[in-house]
Amino acid sequence: MAVTVEKILEIKGWTKEWSFPVASCETIYKGTIAVLDDDGYLRNLSSTYVTQAKVVVFVADGSANASPAATTSAGSVSGTLEVGSAVAGDKTVRLCYLDGFIRATFTSTTQANIGKTQYASDNFTVDEAQNSGVKIGTLMTYIDADEGWIELNKFYQHDGTIFYKQAITRSSTAGGLFNILNPTGATIMIEKVVVDITTATSAAGTIDVGVAATLTSNDALIDGVATSTTGVKNSHKNAGTNGTHLAKATSAQYITGTLATGASGSLLAGTVGIWYRYWE
Repeated sequence: MAVTVEKILEIKGWTKEWSFPVASCETIYKGTIAVLDDDGYLRNLSSTYVTQAKVVVFVADGSANASPAATTSAGSVSGTLEVGSAVAGDKTVRLCYLDGFIRATFTSTTQANIGKTQYASDNFTVDEAQNSGVKIGTLMTYIDADEGWIELNKFYQHDGTIFYKQAITRSSTAGGLFNILNPTGATIMIEKVVVDITTATSAAGTIDVGVAATLTSNDALIDGVATSTTGVKNSHKNAGTNGTHLAKATSAQYITGTLATGASGSLLAGTVGIWYRYWE
């Protein structure tokens, strides 16, 4: 829940502090979450600024807001990066933390959320639900359902796209070109597959790529890409008739590549690259 008072901030191990100018008519509270908006000014995090948030920070210094209650003009950081400059008693530049371990208040969390990206939709409350929120860091210590330590602006394996690659093996068996077990132990979404053919087959042939049981042919990602020419083929541009660009793989499934047509005796060499992210 958003707050309109300063909060006590518990932080460990921070290394980066920086000063940012405050937007006009905006009161920024110590110990709360603030963001830089589209114009490069510091704002309280709210639903209005979730989509604008270019930088997420926790406010480090105390407010000098006196009268009126909010800055009457946009801040300006001087060449010496002074923390505050007075305009009618208001602090128009605020010192902020860019990293560190911060004790945060949660809507609800559990031990199972450790290592997962956390989000905030207002200037004080954190949650693992991405809905209507901006990512701010990773839960590192669970205290109870309402509290935990997050690592600010640090993201680990469960955030973002992961890349994997390996050499193609020449084989005519189902899944014989490559047969890659989902390496995460969790459900993943495969965003792109690239097949880089460096030595083409001496005769016409095609490759199918998909998600299936071990050593099983599937064409859900790439259906019938030619092997008789060298170059980079991918699941977005070369999906073919049955390819669907994206595919989900459970923890027990494989990403398989099969020489659908053509002879295994033909020369074929190259590399397969897979881009994926955790899905569940």
